[in-house]
Amino acid sequence: MSDPLFVAGALAWGSALVHVVAAIDHYGESRLFAALFVVSAVLQFVTGWAMCRRPSRGALASAVVLSLGIAAVWVMSRTVGLPIGPEHWAPEEIGSLDVISTADELVLVWLVAIYAWRAPRLVAASAKTVGGVLVVVSVLGFMLGHAH
Repeated sequence: MSDPLFVAGALAWGSALVHVVAAIDHYGESRLFAALFVVSAVLQFVTGWAMCRRPSRGALASAVVLSLGIAAVWVMSRTVGLPIGPEHWAPEEIGSLDVISTADELVLVWLVAIYAWRAPRLVAASAKTVGGVLVVVSVLGFMLGHAH
């Protein structure tokens, strides 16, 4: 588990799984949101795979942009609300899987950044500790359920 891109890929997949759950949860409320969650999940599965199998600069940049974009939308949806959907500009409640998914995305960005900087000791330490902890927390979050 010391390869930072493998851990980053696992974090992308963990966040993607959260978005699959969110798509199911939101289907009755807003098909638009459900579709956006599905698109997010597919893109995260693809970028996770690309980081593990074909870690090109484009794949890494795409993973970073996607992760930061999704995290930014989450922050907005929890603070001021979104301009679209059934409840315009109404902040959503914070759920445990929401926080785990956003943490996964932000740590993914950190791992890709330090991998790009080629800081070997920092890369290894981050991948083993922070990344590993978030993978475990993500699995536990799914096992314990989620409040939304």
